[in-house]
Amino acid sequence: MAEEKPTKPAAKKPAEEVVEAVEAAVTETAEAAQEAAAEVAEVVKATAKEVAKTTRKSAEKVVSTAKKGATKASKSAEKGVSKTATTAKKAARKVEEAVDEATEGAVGRLGKSFDEFMEHQRKAVEEAGKALESLIPEGVRTHGRSAIEEAIEGYRKLVNSVVDQLNETLKRVVPGGDGKEDEKEEAAEG
Repeated sequence: MAEEKPTKPAAKKPAEEVVEAVEAAVTETAEAAQEAAAEVAEVVKATAKEVAKTTRKSAEKVVSTAKKGATKASKSAEKGVSKTATTAKKAARKVEEAVDEATEGAVGRLGKSFDEFMEHQRKAVEEAGKALESLIPEGVRTHGRSAIEEAIEGYRKLVNSVVDQLNETLKRVVPGGDGKEDEKEEAAEG
């Protein structure tokens, strides 16, 4: 008997290594871009909230100061302060809304830019795949496809054969599986 030599695992072809490297780079770039986009969005949102908070505090200080002065003034002055407070609150709300809209717009534009970035990355991977495919001769591709189809057909035949053998074994083992048990019982009764 001849000794079998252990087979060495097939070395990766340069084209496969390039494809894996490109895929890894695209994945890393996409993940980094998503993380950066999330960080930028959080910073913009936090800054916008801080601006709104500062504006609101300033408006509240103005209102507070106006109310203190109104207490000392006449009733007509109180009416003016009330109007000023309402106007200041409205202005603060408008600033806050404007900041929220600006924040959402910035995040939306960032999302569009990220989508465009991902589309370019997808196209780059497709083109790299086509470039690698063009390195493989047409005959190798054709015969490679045929080899895969033949391997699949071989497995299909093997599985079908096992299923058929299981069915035959079940028919022999399970009482009444082939119908002969019922015939024997009828003959014994009759």
